[in-house]
Amino acid sequence: MPAGRPRANCQLDACREVGLTCFDCVQGTAQQLAQISAGLPRPKVRQFFNAMYPEPQCLRMVDVFVQIVVERQGVAAKPPHRETKVAAPSYVRAAVA
Repeated sequence: MPAGRPRANCQLDACREVGLTCFDCVQGTAQQLAQISAGLPRPKVRQFFNAMYPEPQCLRMVDVFVQIVVERQGVAAKPPHRETKVAAPSYVRAAVA
């Protein structure tokens, strides 16, 4: 390959050998991080990505990773809407001796 031309495929050799795409790898990890990290700010999510994926080939997926984590955190933070029923007040009569 001539010098100065980027490689067409930036995927790690180990990932290519097992058939793992960059998106699938990042998506699974991002979903797991979102489950345990409610409210984690974007800069911290980026730091987690850089710690988990130190290879230069993985860097192009950082924005996808951050987006998935932030979206999933929003889903996990919002409890499902439930219709609340107000019970009739119950009166307690205490016996006084």
